[in-house]
Amino acid sequence: NLGNAYNYQGKYQQAIEFYQQSLDIFRDIGDRNGEGNSLNNLGSAYNYQGQYQRAIEFFQQSLKIKRDIGDCNGEGSSLNNLGNAYNYQGKYQQAIEFYQQSLDIFRDIGDRNGEGNSLNNLGSAYNYQGQYQRAIEFFQQSLKIKREIGDRNGEGSSLNNLGSAYRSLGQYQQAIEFFQQSLKIYRDIGDRKTEGLSLANLGNAYLCLGQYQQAIDFYQQSLDIAREIGDRKTEGLSLANLGNAYFSQGQYQQAIDFYQQSLDIATEIGDRKTESLSLMNLGVADLSLGHYQQAIDFHQQSLDIATEISDRKTEGLSLANLGNAYFSQGQYQQAIDFYQQSLDIATEIGDRKTESLSLMNLGVADLSLGHYQQAIDFHQQSLDIATEISDRKTEGLSLANLGNAYFSQGQYQQAIDFLQQSLDIAREIGDRFGEGNSLISLGNAYFSQGQYQQAIEFLQQSLDIAREIGARNSEGKSLMNLGIAYGSQGQYQQAIEFLQQSLEIAREIGDRDSEGKSLGNLGNAYNSQGQYQQAIALFEQSLEIAREIGDRNSEGASLGNLGNAYNSQGQYQRAIEFLQQSLDIAREIGDRNGEAITWFNLGLSLENLNRESDALGAYRNARELCQAMGLDANVQDCNNAIERLSKPQTPVVHRRGFWVWLHRLWRWIGSWFR
Repeated sequence: NLGNAYNYQGKYQQAIEFYQQSLDIFRDIGDRNGEGNSLNNLGSAYNYQGQYQRAIEFFQQSLKIKRDIGDCNGEGSSLNNLGNAYNYQGKYQQAIEFYQQSLDIFRDIGDRNGEGNSLNNLGSAYNYQGQYQRAIEFFQQSLKIKREIGDRNGEGSSLNNLGSAYRSLGQYQQAIEFFQQSLKIYRDIGDRKTEGLSLANLGNAYLCLGQYQQAIDFYQQSLDIAREIGDRKTEGLSLANLGNAYFSQGQYQQAIDFYQQSLDIATEIGDRKTESLSLMNLGVADLSLGHYQQAIDFHQQSLDIATEISDRKTEGLSLANLGNAYFSQGQYQQAIDFYQQSLDIATEIGDRKTESLSLMNLGVADLSLGHYQQAIDFHQQSLDIATEISDRKTEGLSLANLGNAYFSQGQYQQAIDFLQQSLDIAREIGDRFGEGNSLISLGNAYFSQGQYQQAIEFLQQSLDIAREIGARNSEGKSLMNLGIAYGSQGQYQQAIEFLQQSLEIAREIGDRDSEGKSLGNLGNAYNSQGQYQQAIALFEQSLEIAREIGDRNSEGASLGNLGNAYNSQGQYQRAIEFLQQSLDIAREIGDRNGEAITWFNLGLSLENLNRESDALGAYRNARELCQAMGLDANVQDCNNAIERLSKPQTPVVHRRGFWVWLHRLWRWIGSWFR
């Protein structure tokens, strides 16, 4: 009983000491049943600590004893516990086999309670695999049994699990109804620990809806209960949840404070799994702040722990996050290597949701490399899986990414069709954050079609949503896109006002990446107004940030912008030096789009120096890349430049033609910065 009390509080080491004493006594007096129970308890404590292999050893010993003495009920419980250990490791098929054996035993002996528990566990395994409909069927069967036998605690557990499955499906309102029913039961029976779990689940559902303050209120209640009853594990999880809520609002420093507290508790109680997840959260937060190396260090630590405890699911997530960190630095090939490893694990363990997300990540990376058809193929595969498992949120994300891929190819109508579908799903499931992102992408697509007013309306709606839900990061991005839109129309003063607001938000929340991009776009606005010195100063600040955070893509863009600014000043040789550096980076990171842009800009500078042969070579290189990427409109631009140079009567560069090109480059580079 003492061991159980400490286990309940998340004080696993103390629980283990009492369980070990209990085991020694039962062995001394030859009580095989008690010995088996103690081994089961020891396994549970190690399981909660994330020491899965050790837990499995104890559960196997317990199972052998229960079989030896003919305790069918105990045998079923040991099989369920073995299933839990494999489930936590992400070894879902093995878990399902143990749960099925357990279910068969409980049905054979007519143990309805055990049958309900096994059905609940089977549902959990299928839920983790992303097979949500199948999971719901098992949870419903478990719920029916628990209600029939009057097991209120088990009824609450089944309701909680049903809520989690519907949340994964993007059916947030239905999830909330199940969580509310579960919460009522736990309050009725006075189970404070699981009451806190239901409150946390409600917080998760409201977080998905973008209702951050409501989510925070539920998480705080969950935290208060955990502290009141001395449940250290749930206290740590509640702190992590609060961190997630503040992170979603763009309050990264506050999020980090909560994640650090969660990590401290996990380390203190020896909970290796939560320690790994807390390190992962810290890495994600640092990535959002532009602290790329720090993020990589946290994700590597998270990966090391996950590998050590054989937690395959968390291992896959850590690899994906490492991919995100390298992607943010513009190291796309390294990112792809990590995404592929994450995909391999997801496929191996049958985790369909993570498989879909890994394919999505690969698509985003290929898009950045200018491999548009490959990107489309990955996003289509991601969409197919999301549709198959009825994961509406991921389905919406996949549609948005398909839209972005077609947008990058200049196929704006196709892009709009996909983005509209993504927007419809976000609105249907109440995902305000996703709705805002879809509106931004739609705004950009309409803008590229020349439908400026409609574009601005979409971007304004996105801004309104970001402000309504308190998402400062999204607010800054909406302002940045509005600035780009107004700048592209030649309304530079309005553009500057929006971009200045975007810059202020980025600095306020400590987002170095967005700060650098806002500075770059402000530089474009001043450059277009002919305020070259001010533009150069802003581009230099943008370049400094890109180098500081190790973002090679943005470094190349900033060098390209400096080249354009010096070109505008008539300092053509200096422009060429910066553009050459930009070109070197684009080639190094495999950014074909950036390489094409830089070749074209080099052509302009070389043309201005009357180096017509070199300029022709640059334009042809740009054309070749644009043809390979299927960018028909940009191929035509290159052809026009080549044709112009081929006509001896044409002046080197008309001033008016040059400004038209600045306008086009604003749009092209603006899309690069989004």
